[in-house]
Amino acid sequence: MSDHWDLYQTDIEGFRAIIVFDDGAGEELKRRDLPNLLRIQIELEEESGSGLPDDNEVHALNALEEQFEGLVSAAGGQYVGRVTVQSHRTFYYYVDFTSDRARSILEPVVTGCAYELGMKLEADAAHATYWRDLCPSSDERQMMSDMKVIYQLEEHGDDLMAPRRVDHYAYFTNRQQIDLFVNWARNEGFEVDRIMSPSCETPQHSVVLHHRCRPLPDEISAHTIALSETARSLGGEYDGWETALAKPVH
Repeated sequence: MSDHWDLYQTDIEGFRAIIVFDDGAGEELKRRDLPNLLRIQIELEEESGSGLPDDNEVHALNALEEQFEGLVSAAGGQYVGRVTVQSHRTFYYYVDFTSDRARSILEPVVTGCAYELGMKLEADAAHATYWRDLCPSSDERQMMSDMKVIYQLEEHGDDLMAPRRVDHYAYFTNRQQIDLFVNWARNEGFEVDRIMSPSCETPQHSVVLHHRCRPLPDEISAHTIALSETARSLGGEYDGWETALAKPVH
């Protein structure tokens, strides 16, 4: 298990889902012979109707997660993430043992567990489930990046409802790419502030542009995803955004 854990919110078949995943597991799994996927699913006791656990249940779930991870890791397996959706939480592990061995390993936790547990083991030598079901798409990764900036603003008392200037940055390998990007951005309502040629400090072509909006998740991500996808399609890279704090007016 690596130190690169992260989480994001997504939609699974029309239901809100929270996915926690080990973003470094892909490289680790390449070096290990763990051909089987073990899933352990528990039915939540939540009564909020959201399909997600409430605050009173989180502690019990975290304790159970630690017990599962400890037992499976001690047996040579690797914990790679979990999905919470529709009042169920599913834990994902890659292992080299059989279903009978899995039941034996987990018996100390299963016996007397307050939750209804389900377990399934299947072959997945390519670790396809990790990449497909746990790892975020490029759009979801952009939204994760946006949320980190938004959390920083919130920590400093920002009024997220206040519209303000938001600056964006992108890099490209040649001037033709950047010209195409700038033309697209202007058509989308962005103001282009600076276009810079490569230098000792910045070895790529770069552009700074801005627009006005509120730094709310849905509002800002609609712009950043478009910027990221367009930059990537032209061979460049979108490098994020920043904005000034807007304090509430009392």
